[in-house]
Amino acid sequence: MKYLSNLATSIALLAVPLLVTSCQDSALPDDPEESSLVVEDMRCEYLTDPVGIDETQPRFSWKLSDPEKVRAQKQTAWQVVVTGDPIQDDDEPVVLWDSGKVVSGESLNNAYAGRALESNRSARWKVRVWDKDGKVSAWSREATFSMGLLEPSDWKGEWIRHAGVDQTKHIWYRKNFQLDGVPRRAVVHLASVGYHELYVNGKRVDQRVLAPGVSNLEKRVFYVTYPIEKFLSEGRNVIAVWVGSGWARADGSYGKGVWQQPTGFKCQVNMSHGVNLHSDASWRCRVSHEEYLGKWKGGGRGEYGGEQVDARAALPEWNRADYDDSAWSQATVFEKAAELSAQMFEPTRKVKALRPVSVTKGNQSVTFDMGRNFTGWIEFKLRNGSEGQVVRFTTANQEGKIIEYDQESRYIHDADGEGVFSHRFNYQAGRWITVHGLGYQPELDDLTGYVITNDRQRHGRFECSKPLFNKIYEIDLRTYLANTVNGVTMDCPHRERYGYGEIALACSWGCAIPHYDSAAYYRKVAQDWFDVQREDGFI
Repeated sequence: MKYLSNLATSIALLAVPLLVTSCQDSALPDDPEESSLVVEDMRCEYLTDPVGIDETQPRFSWKLSDPEKVRAQKQTAWQVVVTGDPIQDDDEPVVLWDSGKVVSGESLNNAYAGRALESNRSARWKVRVWDKDGKVSAWSREATFSMGLLEPSDWKGEWIRHAGVDQTKHIWYRKNFQLDGVPRRAVVHLASVGYHELYVNGKRVDQRVLAPGVSNLEKRVFYVTYPIEKFLSEGRNVIAVWVGSGWARADGSYGKGVWQQPTGFKCQVNMSHGVNLHSDASWRCRVSHEEYLGKWKGGGRGEYGGEQVDARAALPEWNRADYDDSAWSQATVFEKAAELSAQMFEPTRKVKALRPVSVTKGNQSVTFDMGRNFTGWIEFKLRNGSEGQVVRFTTANQEGKIIEYDQESRYIHDADGEGVFSHRFNYQAGRWITVHGLGYQPELDDLTGYVITNDRQRHGRFECSKPLFNKIYEIDLRTYLANTVNGVTMDCPHRERYGYGEIALACSWGCAIPHYDSAAYYRKVAQDWFDVQREDGFI
């Protein structure tokens, strides 16, 4: 990653188990007898098969197991081979790096040292190791990685937005194009000031939410690389982007002193058969049927609000290739000075579904008890509505409360009378969800809660003979996850949502590193600190 610093590397290393390193020598002979060692859990820049990285010397890591459980078994040498996939459809694969035999016990962060990597290059890599007796293992599976856009000059797209529209609105953008044939490989590089969702020919490309991760928007904007070849077809196609302002409309964006930013995005589409397109003033845009409620303002009162869905204005076909967008506005190009960096940490996803444990009828409302506090989205199935009827959803984390910290969302019925409310570019935090204005007694199954957090693999566990201790332990981890969203560990997910540095550090040794893959995450946290650091060193 271009913006990775020595300090960021040092912090990230704390989050990964280390093995002993010895000297290097690539000229030692191979032993034909195969070792029982198995290479597994292969990582590139701490991630499994990452897409669109911008580190020009990516580092490779792996784990070892021995089904035969040979005593004192260890790695004594390794060999990595990296093969570049064709960039254009008529190119041939090429070996970019063959390390030869390297005498070393190190299985963590072995740096690429081959031919210079190019933007949009995808590659496969494999590794084998030598054991304590000099026997060589079988080759690992072929893992993959791909490069993003490595230089500012590689970006051909322009920053675009829907000019003159209030920042509370969620905006649709789209661009039609023709293809004579489907390419072997096609990617979209998408950077947004605010959150985005990407669609191709009516289909959602990726199930990550609240993309990209949070950054100091005056200095850095993350971009996400999406493979899209499987969504394309011969003939007429469309790229569609749904955008919500998120932190761009805050009165103090992530990193103090960073104020409101114009919401928009820059994207570039590169295809292996030579067809390319990018964001410019020819894109069409329109206000969608969803918008923010509340001020997106942190502090003592907490006014991040919620979202409103007006079903009367919904256009289900808006992201399909055959939709007529001729009446839509044309996008406006604007200038944005910030470094574009690949998002090289785990995306935010819906990681767990929750069902309510009870529902209580109140005075013109019903309250669902989700059984636990959580940070995330709610999804509610609605019926028996009349056109224009407003249903409100409020959230509290204290029993007996109807709403706390301005956490309110709304759904406005269309003539159909049935629908689904769901968050898209905001979230709530609490345990009790109160629904107002239904006009009927709902079922428990009408409501689903989704825990959202950065999607990191859990590897640590604790269990003892005391049930109370076990319960406290799991609540502690749930609290940590409830405060970790978008690459930020917050002081609270409903009131402030600020990623104070001491919070990320305090959670690192007890919750994060012993329990979750955290190296990529803490590398990002360290970069956040650099981005808000003053010239005198103060953070």
